[in-house]
This record gives sequence, C-alpha cells and structure tokens, in this order.
Amino acid sequence: MEIQVKLGAKPVARFLSLIVFAFVIASVIVTMMTYYWRVDSYLGAEIRESFVRLFFLDYEANVPTWYSSSILLFCAALLTVITLAKRGASDRYTLHWGILALGFLYLSLDEAALLHEMAIVPMQRLFDLGGLLYYGWIIPALLVLGVLLVMYLRFFLHLQGRTRWLFLVAGLIYVGGAIGVEAISGQYAEQFGEVGIVYDLIITVEELFEMGGVVLFIYALLDYLSKESIHMHVSFRNDTPVHNHNKPSG
Repeated sequence: MEIQVKLGAKPVARFLSLIVFAFVIASVIVTMMTYYWRVDSYLGAEIRESFVRLFFLDYEANVPTWYSSSILLFCAALLTVITLAKRGASDRYTLHWGILALGFLYLSLDEAALLHEMAIVPMQRLFDLGGLLYYGWIIPALLVLGVLLVMYLRFFLHLQGRTRWLFLVAGLIYVGGAIGVEAISGQYAEQFGEVGIVYDLIITVEELFEMGGVVLFIYALLDYLSKESIHMHVSFRNDTPVHNHNKPSG
C-alpha cells in the first residue's frame, strides 16, 4: 500500500494561521476574563479558571503549547525530508539541512518541556542580570544565534531569492518574539512582576510572533519542496514470506 499526501504551501499556511489567530483571540478573551469577570460562585470561578488555564498563551501544558510544539515538530519533519533528498543528491549543504532539522526538533521539545527556562535563575544569580536581560536564558540564546549566523551565511546566500527572503522574514519574526519581546517582558517583570494585564498582553504579542514566524517558515519549506520537486512516498509492506498451504500433492 502506498500513501500520497499532498500539502499545498498556501492552504496549509492559511489553515495554520487561522488557528494562531484563534489562539490569540482566545488568550485576549481569557485575559479580560481574569481581570474583569468577577464571580462569587464556586462553579463560575472554576469555569473561568479552566478557560484561562486551557487557552492563556503564557501558561504551559495547555492547548496553545501543544500547538506550538506540534508546528515546530512539523518543521523538523519537513526539514528531515529535505535533508534526505539532499543526501541522495550529494548536495554540499546536506549537513546544514540536517542540523536545522535537529534544531527544530529541540525547539519542539523545549516548547513542551521548558528546557530554556532552567537557565533563568542560574544566569540571574551568576551575573546579577536585570533589565532586558532579566530572563537570563537570552544570553546563551544570543550566543548560539551568533554561531548559527556565521555557520549558515553561505548556506543562506546560496538559496534562491524567494526562499532566502521567506527564511529571513520568518526568522526575524520568530527571533523578534522569542528574544526581542521576551526581553521586553523581562524588563517589565523585573519592575512590576509577572502579573497585570499589560504583562499578559506583552506575552500574547510574544507568542503571536513566535507562532507566526513558525507558520511562515512552514510555508517557505513547503514552497521550497514544491519548487525543488521533492516528493515523499510512504509505503507499507510485509516482508514475511507467504506460504501456500494449498499445494497439490504429487
């Protein structure tokens, strides 16, 4: 049996974008519910808290977190397909594609397991950080980003114009949210704490940038796969030999 799945860049990106905007709207709504919906009954309070826990973008282990981790994993899968195709063609940048695939696999894991947040307290204590560097994980993230920029300069320049610009814009949007807006939220958190409607809305913008950047990158990868005529076929077969038990007797 052979399975063929056709994924168009525009339909997939449009569908994923609608989900992103739905999450953003839901997060804004539950933020407003938190500060402006006063309830006296136990049931009403439980309903409110359940919606906040499920859809607020700054909470972990909820629906938006699952979605963010899933689309990052989807990026890793697409990059793996490209890597295998490039390896078959003995492309000089096969390793670069492979490292990207592993990188997005890590980002997917990090989104679900909060690995980067483990560096916040140690970095704060080691370097007495504050302001835009209040969330200390930003420092090693910037170092890694700098190394990747050096490693991938030639790779980036060899890409065709459309793909190059899509990769660049997607990266700027994602990093702008993950590091840029995160730095702003850290400065605010240092002064006022991780509470308040302003902080919650900053976090919502951050998550919008991150998810939006990933969706644009998925569009760029699917567009690249189409232009490079890279196709993936999945087949299932049984390698166990079939014995004929109805042989005629001689």
